[in-house]
Amino acid sequence: PWRMVGRLAVAASVTLAVLAGVRLYNQNDALPQMAQ
Repeated sequence: PWRMVGRLAVAASVTLAVLAGVRLYNQNDALPQMAQ
């Protein structure tokens, strides 16, 4: 079961990292539009 937990932990961390990156990218991309 520990291997399953490890895989789930890795998958969760990767998904969180991707979501965080997408949010930061969207914020950085939207800031210039807001300024204009």
